[in-house]
Amino acid sequence: MQTTTTPAQAIQSTTGRTFQLRPSSPRDWAGEWPTDRSGDIFVSETVGNCDGSVFGYWLGDKTLACEGVIPAIQAHMDDHDVVGTRVIFGFPEDAHSSLKADLAEMKQRAAKAGLLAVREGIRVRVKSNQARIGGDKYPGREGVVQSENGTTGDYWNVRLAATARAQERVELFSLDALEVLTTTDELAALPPMSGKAFASQLDKAGSLLLAGASYALVPHKVDGLPDGWAINVAYPDGTRKTFGLHHPLTRSLALRVAAQDAMDWWLNRREAQPQVTLG
Repeated sequence: MQTTTTPAQAIQSTTGRTFQLRPSSPRDWAGEWPTDRSGDIFVSETVGNCDGSVFGYWLGDKTLACEGVIPAIQAHMDDHDVVGTRVIFGFPEDAHSSLKADLAEMKQRAAKAGLLAVREGIRVRVKSNQARIGGDKYPGREGVVQSENGTTGDYWNVRLAATARAQERVELFSLDALEVLTTTDELAALPPMSGKAFASQLDKAGSLLLAGASYALVPHKVDGLPDGWAINVAYPDGTRKTFGLHHPLTRSLALRVAAQDAMDWWLNRREAQPQVTLG
């Protein structure tokens, strides 16, 4: 979370005045959609006073520490009468008609790379106009990404939240059908690594610890299978699980199974399981 007690500052070179870049919630700017852009920063404007306006700078998938962010904000300030500044961590839902295409392109780019790329733990909304042959699939529903589809690239399993008329469910969506809702000040709540990164590290190290759960990749040969593998897991409450005990897995499948369980452990079971202290 963004917990800094001293807000970052930006200097308006035309006046020499210093403005604090105070964090603001996207909800506070709902309806005040951006009408301007400076670099990769979208800018909203709201009423200030007779001396100028209050401007909201949407950081998208960036933080104030990212290269070019503060200069882009200051460049915009130099061209306007400013009485207050706010920074919003995330993308706006909408923008002025002249910026809609830019916003859509930037959101799509961010979903594939960067701090807010789609991965396990990211909050998303299912888009309308999905260009599916069978029509839109659950448009407007919101949920949390659970895991990447194991065989098809750029497809993700999403746990859709329950609504007044529909139960919670897990569904598969293409990357193009998902809009990221997570903001950069929520990054600390995400798993410390993606499922792919977990599998890669487990492949190299042979064992890995994630939030108290221990994962070990071990050779496991049954009925003469020359290259069988299993995953041994020990959870903080003392329970244990073995994947591939009776039917050994290939190494790649074992790593994928471990990664999916690790992400599920972090997202859905970790906080509910009591922690056991030994000794």
